[in-house]
Amino acid sequence: MGLPIWQCWIILGLVLLILELFISGFLVACFGISAILTALTVAFGASFSIQLIVFGLLNIATLYLLRPILQEQFMGVEIKSCVDALIGKEIKLQEKLDPSQNYGEQQINGDIWRIRANDDETIEAGTKVRIIGLDGLVLIVEPSN
Repeated sequence: MGLPIWQCWIILGLVLLILELFISGFLVACFGISAILTALTVAFGASFSIQLIVFGLLNIATLYLLRPILQEQFMGVEIKSCVDALIGKEIKLQEKLDPSQNYGEQQINGDIWRIRANDDETIEAGTKVRIIGLDGLVLIVEPSN
């Protein structure tokens, strides 16, 4: 005499939810939630094969609908750092950018960076530019509007 099948689904779901504490990403949690919800099908007298189908469909639904919401709520927004934090930043040029030179230099946040214009155009000192990318260790800028 073993456990009723609905209790097995609940236990499986709880084990998977506890396992999620050790594995991030809310993948295992979605399986756990699906297992717990599958236990409800037993109340309607569903056969085991129907329960497996429901479990599979619930997995798909939770992975595509619930998981992105959980990740956004609990994992937060990625904070950009280093060079990634500079992309999109507007700065005022300290020296003229001339396409005849390979690059100019600019102090940004206390660091000296090599910069060059995006379209090989001359940009005068004092012009506001926006950092749009990176080519190796050289920041690429364009005049901002």
